[in-house]
Amino acid sequence: MSSQNLHELGYSESHITTCLKIYVGIFTCGISLFAQLYPVEYPDHHDVMIACIAGYFSLSATLHVFVVFFEKRSVLFPTQRVASRCCSKLNYRISLESELTRSSETLKLVLRAHGSGEASGTLRVDTALIVCNYIYEDGSLAHSKFTVLIHAMLMELEARFLELVR
Repeated sequence: MSSQNLHELGYSESHITTCLKIYVGIFTCGISLFAQLYPVEYPDHHDVMIACIAGYFSLSATLHVFVVFFEKRSVLFPTQRVASRCCSKLNYRISLESELTRSSETLKLVLRAHGSGEASGTLRVDTALIVCNYIYEDGSLAHSKFTVLIHAMLMELEARFLELVR
């Protein structure tokens, strides 16, 4: 499911976390590049090298902790519902998480709605699918079949969310 499909359904995707991870990664690479290209020979810039190594590992660890503990298995980080598509009291964000265990053909998908205001709480829609049913023989994704599945999950989630608010 692409951002265009989500926009057609009334959602706008937030790229803040993705951009932040990219900027931290670029800065981390910049630190290592600086350590490599520093114009003074190694024994003379011992302190600079230690600072670069410490900075590189601390930023890499921070990025890893964010991905493991905050994003978890999310493949679609939270998106916001466009106001024109629903009333203002239904302010919520969605995320799509996936889990595919090793040597398994079953993909578990969890679509979550994280509400605020009158609709506080978390709702979820779970489904399990056989991966082979969504992959063509050449190995490419059957995008239209997968989009239909996600759309059905979104409609079910929206129906549950409207019940919660009423």
